Amino acid sequence: MKVLIFEPTRYPREAEIKNDLTELQKIVDGYIEAVTLSEGVVMICNEEGKYRDDLIPNRPLRNADGKIVDIICGTFIVCGVSGEDFTGLTEEQARAWKTRFI
Repeated sequence: MKVLIFEPTRYPREAEIKNDLTELQKIVDGYIEAVTLSEGVVMICNEEGKYRDDLIPNRPLRNADGKIVDIICGTFIVCGVSGEDFTGLTEEQARAWKTRFI
């Protein structure tokens, strides 16, 4: 599936990955947590990210007013979602989210 991978201190990159729990855990370096970003789009991050000293701060999460409400630590993935299933991003979603966290 087509995703965006956001690594700390790097620009996001598009990648084709397997829609597989082991693959997702490998990318985020641990157990995954899915956070809804918008209709049909989720962020997959390490659920213990803020508690691990080895995962550095990556990107802020902002509310609709632009206020920082959280900081994501470690590498995270942005992908599509349909029901309870992760899906690939459309071209339009990839373009929109590539610049969202910069």
